[in-house]
Amino acid sequence: MTLKYVLDRLKAIIEVNPYGMGAEDQEAVSRAIEALSQEPKWIPCEERLPEDDQVVLCTTDFGKVDEMAFYTDRGRGFFVQYGNTYSIDEILAWMPLPKPYRR
Repeated sequence: MTLKYVLDRLKAIIEVNPYGMGAEDQEAVSRAIEALSQEPKWIPCEERLPEDDQVVLCTTDFGKVDEMAFYTDRGRGFFVQYGNTYSIDEILAWMPLPKPYRR
């Protein structure tokens, strides 16, 4: 079950039957939608991969969280960090880097 599916179902619950639940329940569902919609979220590699030549934050299967670049070569994707190459199988999930802090 993907996050998009959950969000779509929550939105449908409110749209289809807005008066079938109490105000407190409506508020709870609305807050859940808002919280789940906030970025960034971890994206499992099984779900989708970054765009080619994109730098992202990655979680590896051995517990490391770090910034890596994603590349494709001959139809195969891989992640690179400081000259080390990681296969897609070694990366559990990724997320876009946050926007830089601005004063």
